[in-house]
Amino acid sequence: ARAANYSIVHCGACGACSNWENLQVEYVTRHYLANAARKCATKSFTSGGFDAVNDCMEEPTIGFTGTCAGCWARDVMCTKKHCTFIFLQTVLINKMTNYSVGENVNTGANCEEAFCEMENSPGSGEIGFVECSGATRRRMNITSTIPRPIEQQCTVVDLDWDDVFQGESDIARPTARVSLLLLLLCLVWFLP
Repeated sequence: ARAANYSIVHCGACGACSNWENLQVEYVTRHYLANAARKCATKSFTSGGFDAVNDCMEEPTIGFTGTCAGCWARDVMCTKKHCTFIFLQTVLINKMTNYSVGENVNTGANCEEAFCEMENSPGSGEIGFVECSGATRRRMNITSTIPRPIEQQCTVVDLDWDDVFQGESDIARPTARVSLLLLLLCLVWFLP
């Protein structure tokens, strides 16, 4: 990208969340997305599974659009399948908001990484959350409420999201150059 005089927006291939609206959601919700997504996840137990979670991800509190919301809902369902015991354990020991990630740390975040990020249930052959979504806070080098080791952040991103979105309360729209950049970067990943 840099050799072609473009900026790096996020690491890895583009996916369903690599469009402008969902990039903005990743940034704007960085301080509360983990808790809001957890609330959506509870709907998988009480309100109808995938569809209820997907609808919740699209509601204004979060605001993911279309297929991107579906990536998040699939990730929730995968996490529910593989990590329910750890989820219940964290509730019992009052560590529900412990999203720490690292070696020898046993949290729902680590479980989700192990079972759902790279492949939706290991051995299933289904794409995982990262490939489905493309853009994630880590891949965009956005610090969130989930403390991550620095080596898990994409530090080669050229954009300062504070500048791009001019503060989280503003509804910023991309410039023509940024829109073209996103389109070209996504195309580059899919061309042979």
